[in-house]
Amino acid sequence: MIQLLLACALVVMTALPQPPRVYAQAGSDGKMTNPGGETLIPAGVSVIGGALAAGDGHIAPSMFAPAGLANQDYQKVYDQAKALLDTGVAFRTGELQLPPACTTPAECQLNYQDFNQGKLFYGFCSDYDLIDERGFCPGDDPSSWPRSSDQIRAQLVRARAHFGFLALAEPASVQVRINDQLTPVREVGRAGVLTATREIANIHLIFGNEFLVDALDYRFSGSDPRADQIIAEEINQLKLALQQFELAVGVLAHAFNADFGGPNGGFIGDYFGAREFDLFGLASERMVATIAELADRYRQLGQDGRALGLYSEAFANQYVQAMALATSAAKQNADFAENGGWEIMTNLEGLRARAQAIHDGINAFGFVDGYVPLQTYDELRTLVRNDFLRDATEDEATAANAQREFDHNRTALGQELQNLRLTYDTRLLEICGPSQDDYATCEGEGGLMRQNYFNMVAASERLRQVKQQQINVQKQIEIEQARAGKVIQLTLKNGDTIAATEMARGMINAVRTTEMVVEASTHDWYAGAEVRETAKFSIKPWEWGLQVEVIGTQGYRYSRSTTSSTSTVWDPDQIELAKLNSAQAVQQAITEAEITGANSAATIRTIALQLSELVIQEQIQYAELNRIAAEHNDLVNQYHHWLNLRQQAQANQLDSYLNNPAYRILRDQTTVEAARSIDVAAQFAYLTAKALEYEFLVRFPKLGDIYKARTADDVDNFMNQLEAFRTAIGSPGGRNRYPYRISLAKDMLGLSDENLDPTSALSSTERARMRLDGFQAVIQQNVITDTNTGQVIAIEIPFTTSLVDNHIFSPNIWNNRIAGVGLPADVPNTQGVSINLLTRQFGEIGTPEVQLTHSGHAAYRTVNGAIVQYVPENAKLAGYVTPPGFESKSATATILASVNGNGRGTPSSALFNRSVAASNWSIRIDLRSPFNASLDLSQLEDIEIQLDTTGIALANRVQAAEVDAAQLQAEFDGE
Repeated sequence: MIQLLLACALVVMTALPQPPRVYAQAGSDGKMTNPGGETLIPAGVSVIGGALAAGDGHIAPSMFAPAGLANQDYQKVYDQAKALLDTGVAFRTGELQLPPACTTPAECQLNYQDFNQGKLFYGFCSDYDLIDERGFCPGDDPSSWPRSSDQIRAQLVRARAHFGFLALAEPASVQVRINDQLTPVREVGRAGVLTATREIANIHLIFGNEFLVDALDYRFSGSDPRADQIIAEEINQLKLALQQFELAVGVLAHAFNADFGGPNGGFIGDYFGAREFDLFGLASERMVATIAELADRYRQLGQDGRALGLYSEAFANQYVQAMALATSAAKQNADFAENGGWEIMTNLEGLRARAQAIHDGINAFGFVDGYVPLQTYDELRTLVRNDFLRDATEDEATAANAQREFDHNRTALGQELQNLRLTYDTRLLEICGPSQDDYATCEGEGGLMRQNYFNMVAASERLRQVKQQQINVQKQIEIEQARAGKVIQLTLKNGDTIAATEMARGMINAVRTTEMVVEASTHDWYAGAEVRETAKFSIKPWEWGLQVEVIGTQGYRYSRSTTSSTSTVWDPDQIELAKLNSAQAVQQAITEAEITGANSAATIRTIALQLSELVIQEQIQYAELNRIAAEHNDLVNQYHHWLNLRQQAQANQLDSYLNNPAYRILRDQTTVEAARSIDVAAQFAYLTAKALEYEFLVRFPKLGDIYKARTADDVDNFMNQLEAFRTAIGSPGGRNRYPYRISLAKDMLGLSDENLDPTSALSSTERARMRLDGFQAVIQQNVITDTNTGQVIAIEIPFTTSLVDNHIFSPNIWNNRIAGVGLPADVPNTQGVSINLLTRQFGEIGTPEVQLTHSGHAAYRTVNGAIVQYVPENAKLAGYVTPPGFESKSATATILASVNGNGRGTPSSALFNRSVAASNWSIRIDLRSPFNASLDLSQLEDIEIQLDTTGIALANRVQAAEVDAAQLQAEFDGE
C-alpha cells in the first residue's frame, strides 16, 4: 500500500483557472489513475531543477496523501525519506566540503570535474545538460521505483517527494518518532522538503563556486601566455559555473510554484524561511556575477552583441525571479529586501547598467572612443614600463605562488579573511574616500564616488554652456541679417536653399534627446539591512547638477542611486537639414554653400561653422555625460560589492565559510591585488596607445588586444607591439611653421571691415567706431558680476574655431597643432601663444593678465585629408584612483598680454601640441588680478590671439603648403 502511494504522480496543470481538485484513484491493476482513466506518471515528485522563466503557467500536482494510513505507515515513509536525505547530506559534508584525497599541489587545485576523473561531480548527476523536468538525471527512471539510484541528486529528489507526502498527512495529528521523540508528521514533512531543496541547491553552489574560482584564479594562466586561449578557458569555466548556479536558482525558484497538493493546496515557497531566502538571494547573486564575468570576456573579444544578449536574458530571468520572491514574501508579511530581494534588485541594476554602457558606446575599460590623454606617448610608455607593469608582474607572481590553504585550514582561513578585509577596506577607501561611519555612506572627500559627482556636475554645466553658446551664435546670425537688411540665404551643393536664421534654429533643435532618469534610495542599508524607500526622478541632462541637489534635500544619496543615459538622435525639422544625416554633413555643406544677401559671406560662413562645431560638441558632451553616468553606476555596484565582501570577511563569519557552501572565497587576497594591478597596467597601456593615436592621428590596429590582457606578460607583449608600430610609422613628414594672427572681433565675432562696410562707403574712423560698439556689446553680454555686490569682476567670451574655416587656417596641411616657445625642437623659431590687447585707453596699463582656455572637442585633419574629432583630457582611469601627477596638463594658458602691439607681453607654451580647432575656446580677463588693476574694459576694441603652430603638408598640396607657410610667417613676424 505504501509503495503504491509513493508511486503516485503529480500532474502538471498549466491552464488557468484550475479545474476543481479531484482525488487520484487506484485502478484494477493497482496503478493510480485520474477520473478520466489516464494512468499517472509514477514516482511522486514535483518538477525540480527547471529554471523559472517568463511565461510559466501555474504548476499544481493533483495528488495528496489520503487519510486512513496508520502511524507506522508514515514512520516507514519517514525512515525512507531520511535515509535518502542523509545520503545527500553526507555527500556534501563528508566528501565535497572536506579535502579530497590529493597528494600534490597541482592535483589539489583541480576542480570536482577534473579531480579523480570527476567521480564526485558525475556521482551527483551523470549529465547536467539532460536533467529532466522532474529533476532526474539520465540513468534514473522514476518508473523503476523503489529501485535505488546511484546518483545523489535523484536520491535528494526522491527524499523531497517523500517529505512532501508526509507534509500532507491526514489527519493533522499524526506523529512519527524521531530520536525517541514524537513529532507531528506534517512539520517533519515540511522541514524535510525545505532541507532536501536546500541540499540540492547547496551542492550545485559548491560545484559552481569551484568552477568560478578556477575562472577567476590567475594561477592556471601561467601554462599558456596567449590571451585568447586564457579567455577561452575562462569562458569555459564560467559557463560550467553558470550552469550550476542556474540549476541552484532553478531549484529554489521552482519552489514558489510547486504545489504540495491537498484540499486547499500549498506551495513549497510558502514555507520558506530566512535560510531559504538568503540562499536564494546568494545563488542569484553568484549567477549574475558569473554572467557579468562571462559578458566581460565576450566584450574583451569584441563580441558586444553576445554580451548584450546575455545581459538581456539574465535581466528577464532575474525580473521573473524578483516577482516570485516578492509574492512569496508578501504572503508571509516578510520584508522583500531582507529576504533575498536586495540582492536581486542589485543584480537587476547591475545588468541594466552594464547593458547601458554598451549601448552608449563605452568600451570594455569604461572609456568613449574619442577620449585621448594629454600626456604624450613617451611619458605614458615610460610610466607603464617602469611602474605599473613592474607592480603587475610582482603581484601576479605572488598570486601564482599562493596555495589556497585556507580552503581547508581554519587558522589559515581566519588570517585570509583578515587580509581580505584589509584589501576590501583599501578598495572602499579608493571608492568612498575617508569614512566616519564605517562606509555606511560613500561620499567622502577624495573618493572616486565624490569625484564622479563633481565630474557629472561639470559635464552637465558644460552641456548647458554649449547650448547657451549655440543660442548666442544664432543671435549673431540674426544681427548680421538685420545689418544686411535682407534675408541671408545659403544655397547648398544639392540645390536646396535655406535661410541662415532658419538653418541656425534647425541645427540647435536637431539633436533630440531623452531625459536622464535618476533612481535613488533614502535607505541607510549596507551589509544586509533594510531598504527604506526608492524613487525615480527625470532630469534634463543640462540641469543635472541643480536637480540632483534638490533630490539630495529629500534624503536620497548619490552613492545609493543609479543614473540612466540619455539617447540622442539627429532629427531636424527642416527638410533641407534632414537630408544631411549628421552635424558633420551640415558642416561640410556649409563650406561648399553659396551665400547670398550677406554683407560678408565669409563672416556668415564662419559663424555658421562655429554653430556646427557647437552642435558636434553637444553630441560629444552627451556621450561624455553618458560615460560619467556609466562610471557612476559601476562605482555604485563596486561599492555594494566590496562592502558585502568586506562584511562577509568579518571574523564572526568564520564558521559560515567553513560550514556553509554558499560562502566560498572566490578570490583570495593575492588574486584580488593581482587583478587590480593588471587592470591598472592594462588601462594605462590602452591610454598609451591612444596617446600614440592622438600624436600621429593613426589608430593602432591591435588596440582591441589590450582588453584581453590576463597577465603581466599580455600587457608587456602589447607594449612591445605598440612600440614596433610606432617605429614602423616613422616620421610622417617634415613639419613647418604656420603662425596665425586671429582677431577676436574681426575673425570670430563678424566685426570685419568687409562685414561692417560692404560698399566701402564709410571712413576708417567710422568703421573703427562701429567695431568698438559691436565689441563692447559682446563684452556686456559676457560680463561676470559678484553675486553679493553686483560689481563686474571679469569678462569671459567663448568662441569656436574650425578647420573647415579656410580663411583662417591653411587647408593644405594636416596635424595642425599649437606650438610652444621653441617647441617642437625640430621646428625653429616657434613662439607659442601670445595675446595683444587693442584699446583706446591712455596711460600706462602694464601687461594685463588674460586667460585663454582650450577645451571641448578638438578637430584634426589627417594625412588623408579627413577631419577627425577627439576629446583630449588628462590621463585618468576608469574605476580606479588615478595616481598623482596626472593633473599637470592644463587646458588654460595664463598670459601676460601686450598692449597695442608694444611687444611687452610674455608668450606661453601651456597649450603646446593641442589642435588649432576646438569647440570651446574662451578668453577671460579677471579684474581682480593685480595685473589688471589699470585696465578699462570700456575702451577695449579687440583682442588678438597670436597662435604659432606647426603642420605637415598634405601629399598632394606640398607647394601650396609652402606658400602658406612663407606668407603666414612673413605676416606674423612683420608686425
